[in-house]
Amino acid sequence: MGMSSVNEAVPAAGATELGSYDIWRAQKDLERLAFGYRSRSAELPPELQRLQDFLQRLAAIHC
Repeated sequence: MGMSSVNEAVPAAGATELGSYDIWRAQKDLERLAFGYRSRSAELPPELQRLQDFLQRLAAIHC
């Protein structure tokens, strides 16, 4: 019996299926990036803001 790996939850490259975990993981990654930017300036760069808005819309549609 082998030990489970954290990477088992990560979809393979090129996977076309998008699950709620994928959306949640992307949101958490973005939150970490946004925290780094906000600690240096008051606003997020427009690219990160658009990505954040997109992920919120995607989560609302998918869940």
